[in-house]
Amino acid sequence: MRVIKLSVNPSAFNWLRRQAYAYANEHGSDREALQAYCSEKISQWRQNDPEGKDLDEKAARELALDVANWVAAKYNPKRRSVARKTREMRALEEVVITYFTEELEEQGRKPTVRAVADLAEHSKTKAGRLLNLQGVAPRRTAKVVKLSRNAQRLYAIFDQTMPRDGSMALSHRGLMDLMWPKKAPAIEPKKSTRSMQKTRLSDLMNELQQARLGFHALVVGDIIALRRGRRWKSLKDAEIWVNEERERQQVILPASPQEKVSQNSFWRQPEIQTCIGLMELAAWGDIRAADQAMPVITATRALIDYRPLLSNIHRALNTYNWPDVVENLFRQSGRIENPDVARAVRKIANVFQVLFHGGRYGWPAHDVLADAFRTTGFLDRVESSDPRAGQRIRYLWKTVIQGSDDCPTTIALCRTLENEERQGRWTPEVASDGGGIGQVAPLNRDLISEITGSAPTSAPQEEADPTGDVPF
Repeated sequence: MRVIKLSVNPSAFNWLRRQAYAYANEHGSDREALQAYCSEKISQWRQNDPEGKDLDEKAARELALDVANWVAAKYNPKRRSVARKTREMRALEEVVITYFTEELEEQGRKPTVRAVADLAEHSKTKAGRLLNLQGVAPRRTAKVVKLSRNAQRLYAIFDQTMPRDGSMALSHRGLMDLMWPKKAPAIEPKKSTRSMQKTRLSDLMNELQQARLGFHALVVGDIIALRRGRRWKSLKDAEIWVNEERERQQVILPASPQEKVSQNSFWRQPEIQTCIGLMELAAWGDIRAADQAMPVITATRALIDYRPLLSNIHRALNTYNWPDVVENLFRQSGRIENPDVARAVRKIANVFQVLFHGGRYGWPAHDVLADAFRTTGFLDRVESSDPRAGQRIRYLWKTVIQGSDDCPTTIALCRTLENEERQGRWTPEVASDGGGIGQVAPLNRDLISEITGSAPTSAPQEEADPTGDVPF
């Protein structure tokens, strides 16, 4: 076998070697196919790479032959074992594990990892991992409580943005705006304020890292390289990764931590927020980011683990030049190998089509929600699992929403009533029978007219410390 002289052109050899490895992983290590592939790739490299001029045609041909022969004879890629469980089965295990903790509490037993593992017939390691994914981690919670208030808020943002181990590129400016919200979106903080926020944010990230909560963050220019689980090897390693994410346009805005919903709050209940989100999508008639599809994903419940849906929606929005979102989603579904994910993407596309059609023609919000419930099965599913939540949806749908109001008018009404409820001037008129199931009572339309006719104005607030504590 011919010996490869690496000193002739090391960059060409390394580049072609990686290409051959990737080809062998996907298509196997057939010698003739590898030779044809390597010859084609090295020709492209000579034409497109500036260093290709240093490699003549004879040397390129010999290099392609040597790399192909070596990979065919020596390279033995590791084959991943076939997964014993699907993604949906693993996601179902994560959801079901919380029911075991509730069952232990009903029995008057402490829901320890050992007790949950015995009840669920899992190992302690698996039970602890599943509980950790559901936010049940007493030791971690004890560490979080000891943090300063702003550090707790930063941890909540990181935990909401990245609930699992992995790496993510976050917008530095977006994180500061979330930690210390601006008084108005159009008003940019002063340079001195920004400088103070950067210093304070750096101190908070160091505080999180010293608490050993699993988050490791490094600031690279205007991007935060965030990793949960393993540490970054070095700042240089983080810089290389951030540059790759920037080129792929994968820099994201951090997610706002979930607020604790009061049981007495009508408008902050998740099922009501989903209904309002469906009406907002109908009013918009379009989406620009994958996370705007969350109301539809929640309503359809096509997959338990919705991460593949978000990634495919993101790909559909950024791959095709066709302006129609629905058409792009249908095209993307044809390229998905997993039949369950492809079916779920098509189902979401159908829901978008229904919502956008109703919003485009100005249909009443009552009819838009009726079509959404029929297409997604959301109302029937909620009523079967939580009758009280289903009653709240029917109260919104049948009583709050007026028959002829379109989606924008109804959304404005809902936001106004939400503000009134927050200030204690409005409560949902839902009576309760002996069994505790709510019965819809007529809505006071005079009160609605009074509220919408004179919206309350909030008193001006004093200027606060730009790096002070923010309640969450």
